[in-house]
Amino acid sequence: MDKRIQGKYILIFLGVMVVIAGSIAALRGFSGFLHETEKKTILCDINHDGVEETIALNHQKISITENDNLLWEGQQEWKITDFLIADINEDGWEELLLLLWKKGSFGEYAPFWEENEQDNELSQHIFIYYWSKQRMKPLWMSSRLKPQIKSWNMTEDGMIHIITDQEEDTLWRWAEWGLERVQQEENE
Repeated sequence: MDKRIQGKYILIFLGVMVVIAGSIAALRGFSGFLHETEKKTILCDINHDGVEETIALNHQKISITENDNLLWEGQQEWKITDFLIADINEDGWEELLLLLWKKGSFGEYAPFWEENEQDNELSQHIFIYYWSKQRMKPLWMSSRLKPQIKSWNMTEDGMIHIITDQEEDTLWRWAEWGLERVQQEENE
């Protein structure tokens, strides 16, 4: 075989290998970007009927079942990366806090100050749900989070401890309508 033809095949092979390696790196980076909790299960009486329900996160989908009966599941287009169970609003009942990715920041209606009509970017959000009248209802749904959450957990005193992707260490609590950041002085 002519050396020029061999050289072309080697260059094509190397180019294909670079594309494959780049694709693998991009997929790994995207998976890390979503900070996915692969599987998580918690037993909790979220519907207040005296029987524990199974709240399960499996491959970015969440469901609530009781005795193998499906009570609720997250929307298919959501990519749920983690969840917490807590009485975030101190009403005596536990709520379901979801950390998720979805397309769009605001939902069907954007606020009047948003000029961009196309809101289809994948963005991170916190959604909080509670059980009422035989179903899960949204209590609060955040707009796009900036910076994004790298990790979160509940503190013993009912606040959300969040570390952002920029390594910022913050505390949040429920205010009258939504989460508010706790000032450092309040904690010390």
